[in-house]
Amino acid sequence: MITEVDLSGTPCFAPDAKLTGLKKINFIFGPNGAGKTTLTRELGRLNSDNQATHIYNRDYLSEIFYLEPTGIQGEIPGITFTIGSENTELQKKRKETLKKLADLNNLLQTLRKTQSKQQKQADEDRKALKSKLKKAWEPYAASNELLSGLKRDVHKLVERLQREREESEIEESLASLDNRYQTISNNQLSKIQLPDFTSTMQQLKDTDIKRALEKSIDIESSSSLFPFASQYNLLPWIKEGLDLIKQEDIDNHTCPYCQQDIDDRLLEQIATLFNKSASDSFQELETLKEIVRQSATTLKEISSLITDSILHSENNIRDAISTIDKQVSTLRETWRLIQEKQRNSDFKPPKDFEYIDIQKLDKALSIIYKRTIKNNEECSNTHQAKQNITHLFFARLHQDNQEIIKEYYIKRPKGTQSALSNISMKITKTKSEIQTKEQELREISDQLGDQAAVRDKINSTLCDLGFISFRLGQAPNSKKHYTIERPVRDNPSSYTPSPFSTLSEGEKTILSFLYFIHCINPHAKQPNDSTPISLIIDDPIASTDDSTFNFISTLIRRLLRALRNPKKQELQQLLSSKVTQIIILTHNIGFYTNTSFEIRSGYNQDQPPNDLAFYRITKSTERGTPNSIHRVCNPKEISTEYQLLWNEIHDAATSCRNHEPNETIPRYRLIANTMRRILDSYFITLGSTNFHKKEKSPKSSITELGRSYGPMVEECMNRFNEGSHGSYANFACSTMPTRQELMKFEEIFSKHIDHGAHHGHFLMMMGLPSGGQISDLWEEGQEGDKALVD
Repeated sequence: MITEVDLSGTPCFAPDAKLTGLKKINFIFGPNGAGKTTLTRELGRLNSDNQATHIYNRDYLSEIFYLEPTGIQGEIPGITFTIGSENTELQKKRKETLKKLADLNNLLQTLRKTQSKQQKQADEDRKALKSKLKKAWEPYAASNELLSGLKRDVHKLVERLQREREESEIEESLASLDNRYQTISNNQLSKIQLPDFTSTMQQLKDTDIKRALEKSIDIESSSSLFPFASQYNLLPWIKEGLDLIKQEDIDNHTCPYCQQDIDDRLLEQIATLFNKSASDSFQELETLKEIVRQSATTLKEISSLITDSILHSENNIRDAISTIDKQVSTLRETWRLIQEKQRNSDFKPPKDFEYIDIQKLDKALSIIYKRTIKNNEECSNTHQAKQNITHLFFARLHQDNQEIIKEYYIKRPKGTQSALSNISMKITKTKSEIQTKEQELREISDQLGDQAAVRDKINSTLCDLGFISFRLGQAPNSKKHYTIERPVRDNPSSYTPSPFSTLSEGEKTILSFLYFIHCINPHAKQPNDSTPISLIIDDPIASTDDSTFNFISTLIRRLLRALRNPKKQELQQLLSSKVTQIIILTHNIGFYTNTSFEIRSGYNQDQPPNDLAFYRITKSTERGTPNSIHRVCNPKEISTEYQLLWNEIHDAATSCRNHEPNETIPRYRLIANTMRRILDSYFITLGSTNFHKKEKSPKSSITELGRSYGPMVEECMNRFNEGSHGSYANFACSTMPTRQELMKFEEIFSKHIDHGAHHGHFLMMMGLPSGGQISDLWEEGQEGDKALVD
């Protein structure tokens, strides 16, 4: 049992304050704000292995009700709830688990939305990628076979393209590769035998056609034929004839043109027409002309063979043939220019003439010969050829679509796939955590006690005390949870579930207090059966109606009876033997009077019972002065708030005997506030007829009260109004003596209102005899400690 509470260090009480002498049953009375909550908390801190406290206060009500926020089996949102102080930790844990479960479900929903959004973007990217690649492969018939099994899964196709790609550029087009593949597949491939152009190409490289055509041929001759031959441009013709004679070994005296005999003298003149330099130049031109002719002939043959072959369908081959044909035309024109040079030694080719481009010709021939060699190899091994073409087709398809693949596969889609993979992992993890939390909820629910006994006991008490506005019902699918049931309007014997929110504050107080009592009955489960329990009840009737007030008061009187009479048979099922003490704190004099009247009825002040103690908390009106708590010898001293106001007036009056008549006692600078509250309570609240013929009485306020009884009363009312509403600073400089303040207050009752009809009430409340006056309390020889009327 708790016998002493150390209040030092608390905000309301003095540094060395203590509450001592606590008994089995204790009443502590104090106004709001006096420190009752502080005292309750200090009592709660006295829990130990040898002492337990069971506290009912405003926190208790908020802690024992737990609405079920989810709709899982046995829990109906807004209707189903649990009660249980012994399950508080479990309920807190359950509430935290539900919060985490809700957070996890919200996270799962968010992840799924993100996954859906990312998947939609991935599908759009995949669709765009397939559409663009389809435009690249669709024109080619070979794709039907080469891309078989890859067209549906475009990412699988891209992965294949990535594997087949080449670092170096693929020159052959998709169209060419498509044509080759179909040619092989259709057995249309045949070998091609091209003439060897190697030596001829080397001759072309070794000659300088431009120099030969553009250089001048100087002819210096002493022959008598030279003027004539030069004048008629016959020198090339004569030189050609002379060369023919030498080449064909014909008769030296026979002209190769007219077949006439040439005498020796003419032949000598012809031979002397040309010097060695001129002869060499003409010979060079003749040789060059033959090379050009042979080159043009061979190139034309190559062009014809390739043009007539399947290779001509390939773009690069057609380009190469076009280059060759152009060079053939150039060679033929070159041959004509050489012939012209031979006829006219002074001839010069046109300045804009384009000579043969050896590099272009060599490159085109290289393409032709390489492709021809490959063609002939493919004819020998068509299976390997198809494999090679397949690889090149994929490599070229990748090469032509690198930017598309980069944009729709490497950048966005690959990032999207990575994000989807991460989201999928998070979803799996979150689902696992949800399953874990749901299992934790099931385990917590299994640990909650069966509420059937609690429900029956509470309903039995409600019925016993005639409370029929509600009862506890069982949740549809669980014995762990309650519902509120109310009588059906047309059939009071039937009940229907009602939302928990329909409970009034008074009904919640009743329900919570019934559970509070249930927890300390003989069959209640406590952490330690051997631990003594002190019940602490703090203002259980705050903000309640009369029915609740009477209900709670009745229950507390039962508890007090059971504690004082543990052997009474009818009280044995109410209170556990572990309960050794009850401490009741209140600010309500009605509640105090109602709950304590049985034990006060036989109270002997001279020989007080050993199991009872009464205390009062006095709230200080002085700044910096702590509240005080002291033992009350006579429980009747704890009276109504109205009586307490008069007690303060009485204390002020008796204090005047120890001060000068014109002195303002510092402790009672705020006495005007007390006077105003007394006038308000007596004349306005208790004695006023506020309504007369449905019109408000002029006595309905302190201001109107003063005006209705003349200037003297009004002056007093103004003073009391000012005194009760002013600041501390105003009272510090007040010059009104305390005795004068009290005498003017008495005159309100003795002179100014209703011709002194209320003076008897003033004397009664001040403990003065009929015909007395307030000054009797401080005049010499007058006893100050007059008995106060209860």
